[in-house]
Amino acid sequence: MAYQVLQRAYLAASGRVLRLPSDYDWNWINDLPEWKVPSELHEFDCSTAFNIAIKLLACKYLPNEIQARVGKYITEYSLLNIKLGQGQHGLDAKSFLTLQSDIQVRERSIYESWKEWDARRNSDGQGSDDEVEVGVIAAEEALRYSLDEAIELLNKARTAK
Repeated sequence: MAYQVLQRAYLAASGRVLRLPSDYDWNWINDLPEWKVPSELHEFDCSTAFNIAIKLLACKYLPNEIQARVGKYITEYSLLNIKLGQGQHGLDAKSFLTLQSDIQVRERSIYESWKEWDARRNSDGQGSDDEVEVGVIAAEEALRYSLDEAIELLNKARTAK
């Protein structure tokens, strides 16, 4: 099932109909990590990246530094999609779908880091003030790192020749 969805995604993003041999081996797709995107990331848009950004930016007390990273993340995501949509990626099916899988891994990391940060920010009375603050700082750093990793991946994919 997953391979059929990914195969269609590749064919759509390639901007052309590909003639793959009828015996093309798609089994390698089963080795790609899978993530069932939480329903809350389907709320505003069909793009997981956009929904993550909306959720993050709607958070109270989100540091400006992280807000800026969210902006960079969406910019890189959008610019890569422009390149892919124009069929300029020059990737074969396996490379393209591996890239899509890598992007999804980064989306999951951002989502999980955000949920941890949000939970720690809202953990009233659960531990001493120092413990809570240390947890918030650690979760914020994990969120920052997740965003940076995603930005780097998207930028490298977009600027690759």
